[in-house]
Amino acid sequence: MQRRMHRPVATLAMSDEPVTPSPVRVSFVLAVLGWFALAAFALTRGHGVLAAVCAFLLVVLVLAPRLAAWRGFAWSTLAIVGSGLAALAWHGHGLLALEALPVAVSLGLAWLFGHTLVGARRPLIVRLIHVIEGEERLALPGVAAYARRLTLAWAALMLVQTLLFIGLLGVRHGLVGWPPRAFADTWLMVGGWLVPLAFMAGELAFRRWRLPHVPHDSPRVFLRRLVRNWPGLLRDTVR
Repeated sequence: MQRRMHRPVATLAMSDEPVTPSPVRVSFVLAVLGWFALAAFALTRGHGVLAAVCAFLLVVLVLAPRLAAWRGFAWSTLAIVGSGLAALAWHGHGLLALEALPVAVSLGLAWLFGHTLVGARRPLIVRLIHVIEGEERLALPGVAAYARRLTLAWAALMLVQTLLFIGLLGVRHGLVGWPPRAFADTWLMVGGWLVPLAFMAGELAFRRWRLPHVPHDSPRVFLRRLVRNWPGLLRDTVR
């Protein structure tokens, strides 16, 4: 009986893997790498206008599904953010647009995970499993409950990251005297990446121990399938 339950999930994990990268995926990866290069150039050279442009492009990327659907709220948000960034650049504070980016990203992710836990909504990790692996995986014992707790853990982690980044920005601008400025600068650059990556690695190991009866894809396979199904997940989540 257990074998019959596992076989469809394992087959699903292998059947939808692309053999070669699609042009859309390659273009997306190149665009992301180009954005990081542009943002790093703006920060290292202290180019406020370019920093504001980088922040604007990121907002466009985040709102892209709703902008494409001509949602009024998305276009209004883009107009407000664009006006604010233009004002910052005009007054010589454009670098703040990128310096505050870790705060904005962490707060946005905290909301993205947290708002799906309210009311009758499906938690984000549950939706992710449904979009990528189907209801068969969610029907396995313990998977849905674990996915809900993991959604809550991610929301809490991102909220803590937000508060930490706010404090480090205060250090960077002389509003707070501790920790040292060099630590704050380093953490603002790499901490936003290292902490989630470390959490993902630890969660993967814990999940294999906590749910040994569930087939687990390798991180490489999971990320491929996540990128492939990301538009569907966004349409299901940001409502």
